[in-house]
Amino acid sequence: MEVCLITTGAEVDSDVMNAIKATYAEDRLFGPVSMNPERYPAYSILIGLIYHNKQLCIPSDKMVWEALLAMYHDDQNHFGISKTQGNLSRDFLWSGITSDVKAYVRSCSSCTQNKSSTQAPTGFLHLLPVPSNRFLEIALDFIGPLPESNGYDCIVIMTDRLMDYVLIEPMVTTAMAPEITLLFYQTWYHRFGLSHGITSDRDKLFVSRFWQKLFKKLNVHLHMSTAFHPETDGSSERSNKTAIEALWHYGNT
Repeated sequence: MEVCLITTGAEVDSDVMNAIKATYAEDRLFGPVSMNPERYPAYSILIGLIYHNKQLCIPSDKMVWEALLAMYHDDQNHFGISKTQGNLSRDFLWSGITSDVKAYVRSCSSCTQNKSSTQAPTGFLHLLPVPSNRFLEIALDFIGPLPESNGYDCIVIMTDRLMDYVLIEPMVTTAMAPEITLLFYQTWYHRFGLSHGITSDRDKLFVSRFWQKLFKKLNVHLHMSTAFHPETDGSSERSNKTAIEALWHYGNT
């Protein structure tokens, strides 16, 4: 399949690009630009395509709109309205793009089936103190068991509590404290150094004697969230939710 490379790096099917070029002449907004480009210095034409700054101008064509919406929503982890619109608006420009994104995302059958409500829970939140710098406080959680892939059936999610930076690594559900410690050392520690505190959900791996002694020796304090106040670890719960939703979209059960 031939593809055309947009300047921002997004790959669009050549049939879609040809449809864009063919529709310019009849388009109410961009037709005059294609016919008399010298009158519109804010726009530039490259290989028959009209650009406004770095945005590719898209004429009024429902087929083209749906193809681009599918590429920036279906093929990119089924992100929500704001993130899909942000990514799409970075590369493309067309009239009514905001309403089109909202309508497309809200009508996505995969999102309806696999995404849960993001409504905040009722009651008071008991939040942990905000870290003073990035990578000082992290959250460590396990998602699994999952369908086995390349010998792994679990993922470990490491989330920086200040920046919400997420690192996801494969693991097996039978892993014990030594294996988890080695994984943490080879991934997060090698990239960002040792964190001052780690928030966990009281998983049996974290309360093992080996894990406790290791971090006590390194002067790292473990913060345990409780079953009564799981919202204390809100940033990692958001990371876990996003990872699980992506697995639902693309994983075979």
